[in-house]
Amino acid sequence: MLQSEIVIEKTPHPIPALERKRQLLVVDDNRAVQEVLSRMLSFLGYEVTLAGNGIEAGTLFLTSSYDLVITDLQMPLMNGWELSRLIKERSPNTPVMVVSEACGE
Repeated sequence: MLQSEIVIEKTPHPIPALERKRQLLVVDDNRAVQEVLSRMLSFLGYEVTLAGNGIEAGTLFLTSSYDLVITDLQMPLMNGWELSRLIKERSPNTPVMVVSEACGE
């Protein structure tokens, strides 16, 4: 008759480290654009923070850390170029993507 062996491993398997979600800042004064970008990027696994204008985004950028900033070009209070300049002064290695909505007639 054969006996069953019970094998007990002496060393536990390491739990893989959870990767930090990439932090993105999306800046647009159009709420619909914010919502579409937020849903799409969240679905792809990113942590998304939204801002409605450049001043709000600048304040968020100074108080948090972001891996990428996506900003609209035309916004009230501070446009996308001004915001990108501010970000690059504070954090030269942070990529900034400046986009603009196509104007239709």
